[in-house]
Amino acid sequence: MMTLLRTDVRHATRLNEIISRERPGVIFHLAAPIPNKVGHAIRYSSSSPQIMTDVVVKGALNVLEAAKKTHSRVMVVSSAAIYGSSPKSTVCETDFAQPNSVYGVSKYCSEMYCQLYRSFGLDIRVARLFNAYGPRQRKYLFFDLLWKLRNNQHKLRLIGDGNQVRDYIHVADVVEAFVKIGMTDSDEWLFNVGSGTARSVMDVVKKICNTLEIKPKILHTPVPWVGDVGGYSSDVSRLKQKLSWTPTRLWDHGLTEMIEWFVTTFGLPSHSSIRS
Repeated sequence: MMTLLRTDVRHATRLNEIISRERPGVIFHLAAPIPNKVGHAIRYSSSSPQIMTDVVVKGALNVLEAAKKTHSRVMVVSSAAIYGSSPKSTVCETDFAQPNSVYGVSKYCSEMYCQLYRSFGLDIRVARLFNAYGPRQRKYLFFDLLWKLRNNQHKLRLIGDGNQVRDYIHVADVVEAFVKIGMTDSDEWLFNVGSGTARSVMDVVKKICNTLEIKPKILHTPVPWVGDVGGYSSDVSRLKQKLSWTPTRLWDHGLTEMIEWFVTTFGLPSHSSIRS
């Protein structure tokens, strides 16, 4: 049985009280600042480095300290942002970390604390999450594209040239991976969580436009934001081999599901329809 514990990870005393009382077998630690106006966590981190560091680094440290007292296993969610602008097309857990954003640095710093606390005997797992997507996600690329097209189906402005690639993974696959990592005994503690396939922004745009049966004019801004990561996919062979996990949600089905949720919630662009 899993219990959801509600508090602010920056409040160490309250966090200690809850964990000491509940004594969870496994703590799933996903806390991070959620930007409501800027949109993307990496972009937000550049303008709010103190908040990002306070929540991601200090918050993780507070969780680890509380878990040490109850000997709870901790599953900490990190990010592909720790790889920064890696020149490799596919990155694995043993590749050199070179974060180029406050968000990436904060996540990598929390990983270092995890490694340190493992040396104290604490059972810790870390999941480096790539680009999750799915229904009810109200920010990031898929939602932003759909929102722009809802407001104007004739023009679509993209940040960069559209050739940037990302590794997109459906939220249902992410949840299954997290449960495997957190609940399964393993001699490994650090795992990439992605689909293992890289797709460009234009791949996403074409799929959305084809599904909605619209043909907007594509406009490009010259430069992405500071700290935008390089284009690569995840090597998830460790997760597959050690924990018998593999992503099962097909790209076409997953994105169509996301589009259908958006249309049901916010409506279609005018004069468009969903292609079955």
